Amino acid sequence: AYTTNGATWSYGFVGVWHMNQTNVLDSTRNHYNGTSYTNVNVTGRIGTGQSFNGVGSYIDIADEFADFTTNGLTLSAWAYPESTANWARFLDFGNGAGNNNILLARNATTANLSLELWNGANSGGTNTYTNAIANGQWQYFAAKCDIFRAVRLYKDGVQVHAGTSSVFPGAVTRVNNYIGRSNWGADSYFDGLMDEIRVENMTRSSNWIWACWMNQASNNAFAVQQNIVCALPVISNDGGASNVT
Repeated sequence: AYTTNGATWSYGFVGVWHMNQTNVLDSTRNHYNGTSYTNVNVTGRIGTGQSFNGVGSYIDIADEFADFTTNGLTLSAWAYPESTANWARFLDFGNGAGNNNILLARNATTANLSLELWNGANSGGTNTYTNAIANGQWQYFAAKCDIFRAVRLYKDGVQVHAGTSSVFPGAVTRVNNYIGRSNWGADSYFDGLMDEIRVENMTRSSNWIWACWMNQASNNAFAVQQNIVCALPVISNDGGASNVT
C-alpha cells in the first residue's frame, strides 16, 4: 500500500518501489522516487509492473543515503527475464563502476544469480547461486548480508546459497542508482519485466523473506480466513433458585 507519509514502510525500509508508474514512486518516507527511461507500464506480478526492452530501458532512482552498517541489508525483487543478457542488472546502486556498488544481477550470460557488494573501490567478491534465473516466468529473488558479512541468497522464499563478502557497504550517498541498468558501460540492460523492488537496512530473517514471497505470490494461501462459530451461553439452575433474572 502507498501512503503519503511513508508510515507503512517506516521500519527498516530504505526504498519500496511498487512499480505502479513509469516514474516509480518510493512508498517510504524517504521518497527516493525514480525517473523513467523508456520503461513502460505492463501487468506485473502484483497489479502494474514495468517492462524493460533490454536496449536502453531503465529507471534512475534519486540520490540516496543508506547506512547498512548497524543492521545489515536485504534486497528483493520480482523479475520476469525475457532474454539472457550479459550481466543484466536487477538493480545496481553505486557511484559509478566499482565505487560503493550494491548490485544484484545475472552472472555474465549464465542463468546464475549474483550479489556483489563494494566498499569504496574494494569488491567483497561475488556470491552466486547457479541456475537460479528462468526466462519467461515470474520469480522472486532476495539477498541479504549481515554486519558480520554473512551472505544469503533466496529464490521464491527458499534459501539457496550461503557465503560471505570480504567487505561491507559503507554509509555513503549513492548517486547512480539503477533498476535494470549497470554502472559498468559494457554490461547489458535488463530485458523483461520487474515488480515490487525493495531495499532494506535490516538483515531480514529467512521466515520474513518466505512470508514476503508467499504473501505476494499467493495471498489466499498465506492468509486463510475461516468462519468463527460462537456458542450461546448455557444457564443452569442447579441451585434450585425460584427467581432468576
